[in-house]
Amino acid sequence: MITTIMSKKWPLVQKQKLLRWLSTQEITALAREHGTPLQIVSRARLLDQYAELKRELPMVDHHFAIKSFPSPEGLKILADAGMSFDVASIGEINLALQAGATSEKMIHTHPIKRLQDVRDAIAKGIDTFVYDSLYELEVFAPYIDKVKLLLRVSFRTDDAQIDLSYKFGAPVESTVELLQQTVNAGYQVVGLSFHAGSQLYSPQPMVDAITICRELFDSADKVGVTLSVLDIGGGWPAPYTEPIPDKKEFCEPIRQVLESLFPRDVRIISEVGRGICAEAVVSVMSVMGMAERESQLWYYLDDGIYGSYSGILFEHGEYHIWSLEELEHPNAILALSTLAGPTCDSVDVFARDVPLPALKRGDLLVSPSMGAYSWATSTSFNAFPIPKLVFVD
Repeated sequence: MITTIMSKKWPLVQKQKLLRWLSTQEITALAREHGTPLQIVSRARLLDQYAELKRELPMVDHHFAIKSFPSPEGLKILADAGMSFDVASIGEINLALQAGATSEKMIHTHPIKRLQDVRDAIAKGIDTFVYDSLYELEVFAPYIDKVKLLLRVSFRTDDAQIDLSYKFGAPVESTVELLQQTVNAGYQVVGLSFHAGSQLYSPQPMVDAITICRELFDSADKVGVTLSVLDIGGGWPAPYTEPIPDKKEFCEPIRQVLESLFPRDVRIISEVGRGICAEAVVSVMSVMGMAERESQLWYYLDDGIYGSYSGILFEHGEYHIWSLEELEHPNAILALSTLAGPTCDSVDVFARDVPLPALKRGDLLVSPSMGAYSWATSTSFNAFPIPKLVFVD
């Protein structure tokens, strides 16, 4: 159980964790060599996160959600380790192929597609697709004998940072009827898919969804639709400003319900993204300038809302932000400060009331756990460069 006391200690825990991986001297040297804004990516951490997930859920074929961190080098590291991929566009398919993955290691999980999206995916050798309504069947019609379909089911939840069943997914109560109609139309439906939400704070929504899917499997079987695949989506959380369950604690109830309800002849797959890449990346930025406004120091940095901190807008994200000065001198005097990005847009203010020591132009600041949906959603607005990725062991 995560306690209030642990929550109060969390920033210190995260600082210590960061410094065990990267010293301030190493961060400074990398920033000097490569410039800022910068994202430092640990190959070992990517592989460790994948290995831990496989260890805790050995019955699941994990597919990396490319959208969370579409770095060619990062994808190659995971492909070389044998990881499968969740793709949603021809661009992501090509990224996975260039990383060394084969089409057999991919599933196309976007519930809504153009005819050309299906055509391009099939041309690359992909045959498994997700859909969530009868309207979607028309894009598969020219390839009716070549595709295997997973029906995405909607499971709404408040126990996630982002509700991914708001935009996609068939209602539970109409699932069996949709399966029957799809089969009657001549399509091969092989399973169900769901996504319980991004950055889940508890595994319970996944456990509940798996339990209901078991009931749906049984109900479908009674009307002559035999299912053999369950896609449990993603949702594994990353440690940001509040403590979270570790992977063992988070996966244990999921493993138990899968072992209890689903036999070995049902293939279980996932679409994990954040749970693999978030903790493998540290963002580094530098002070461009400063000003005093409303009795508070404002620091203008070369990264911001349009860069690594885009998740603040897109994902309601919150991130630890520390200066190297305070990491090196824990007893430094701190004052509440405001942090703004480099662009001319007033939206580009990404942190307020941040306790920081007095900083000067060129000083470095860092954020841990920045691998998911940060570099991926960065833009070059105002022609400022997106953060450079630098891989280390």
